[in-house]
Amino acid sequence: MTLFKKLFFLILLFVGLTVIVNSQAAESLDRIKAVVNNHVITQQQLSEQIAFTRQQLQAENKPIPSATLLERQVLDRMIDTELQRQLAESAGMKIDEAGLDKTIASIAQRNGLTVEQLRSRLEQENIPYAKYRQKIREQLIISRLQQDEVGQKIAVSPQEITDKLTHMPKVNTEKASYHIEDLLVPLPDNPSPTALTNTKQTTLSLLQKAKTGNSFQQLVEQSKNTSLPLSGGDLGWRPLNELPDLFQASAQSLKPGEIAGPIQAENGFHLIRLIEIRGGNISMPHYVKSTHVRHILIKTSPLVNNPQAEQRLREIRAEILRGGNFADLAKKYSQDPGSAFKGGDLGWTLPGLFDPTFEEQENNLAVNQISLPFQSQFGWHIVQVLGRTQKLQTMQSILRKQATQLVYQEKFQQALQAWLRQLRRQSYVKINP
Repeated sequence: MTLFKKLFFLILLFVGLTVIVNSQAAESLDRIKAVVNNHVITQQQLSEQIAFTRQQLQAENKPIPSATLLERQVLDRMIDTELQRQLAESAGMKIDEAGLDKTIASIAQRNGLTVEQLRSRLEQENIPYAKYRQKIREQLIISRLQQDEVGQKIAVSPQEITDKLTHMPKVNTEKASYHIEDLLVPLPDNPSPTALTNTKQTTLSLLQKAKTGNSFQQLVEQSKNTSLPLSGGDLGWRPLNELPDLFQASAQSLKPGEIAGPIQAENGFHLIRLIEIRGGNISMPHYVKSTHVRHILIKTSPLVNNPQAEQRLREIRAEILRGGNFADLAKKYSQDPGSAFKGGDLGWTLPGLFDPTFEEQENNLAVNQISLPFQSQFGWHIVQVLGRTQKLQTMQSILRKQATQLVYQEKFQQALQAWLRQLRRQSYVKINP
């Protein structure tokens, strides 16, 4: 779980969680559930955290374990958190007040609140603001502790990357697939030499327009009311031997984004554009579409349902269209901790790195166009394409980058769990039944 996600759910804990305690149960809730060195965890604290975890799982549409299993999992996390808090305290780790204020302001903004509104909501729920600040401070310190004790010590070796590659899905290296777009300038039946010459000249003129930015679809639309209507379309992904014979030699010579033609056929002159190529020799460089995008993310939660998240993004989008600054609004509202501080900028990315729903929306946008709100597995987004280009890549290099990231993530989680087990062995922990 990312740092921001932890912080975001802390808001839900303090603002959205109400634990009902009647007088008969008060005594049992105050009993000690666990002792962690010189600190105790009470039944009431455990019950509150269990209720919060239930809300979190429901908000994410995840299955809820049995009551016994859920209690054990939550208590284990609380013990681990307390051990880390104590270690950070003994090491003198601190978060300065300015840094804490900045984090809380960021959390408030990303939930559509000012700091004063957040403070007011906490007061309405009888949650002391000082207690809330302390919890946020603890989360920041624990994150820093994990990076110092675990993250910075992880190294990924070339052999580990090679081993991971052997377990990743295999790339088809036998056949290349071509994504081709076709534009046909038709010839009349039994064309005269003059008609052939004129049609070819028209095709050359269209070729120049296509090279300067006009899409094939735009050229088809522009020709509908003329004496020479164009036709054609997207041929989709096809192996070389399934392309028309006339296109095969040209397709093999093109780089993604390039156009070939005029190619003469019985029905007219064709222009073909290679949109993308995949497969083939993984060590052979080829051009891959790279897209520069930015987005604003609003997550659903017990406090923000799907219609509310969608409506908030509609309002933000409308403000941008009226002249608002996308980057400023992303910094203020986006709940993606990795991009919000950069104005929502996700940088230049290659295909296959984003959620499929996100990529589909991205691919359907023109440069500078802003999407309508849409939902992915991470929440609700609006996305803007800032640019497109072709970057020379080998499939081999792309796969190695992906393998490196996977190895690091796996090693971090394994190292973190091993470190937490060691920390517990070195500490006094007693759990009461």
